[in-house]
Amino acid sequence: MAMQVADRPAEELSDARPELRGKGFKVLVTDVDGQHVHEAPLDKFKLV
Repeated sequence: MAMQVADRPAEELSDARPELRGKGFKVLVTDVDGQHVHEAPLDKFKLV
């Protein structure tokens, strides 16, 4: 579930703002306590 929560906006951001790719930006998912659960780097998604 956390992967889907992070991957979808990361992919959308990567498509909408290609200038953000290659700069280390990520979408992070944390639990209610602020603990890291998953991260999706924008670089993971590339336009085909």
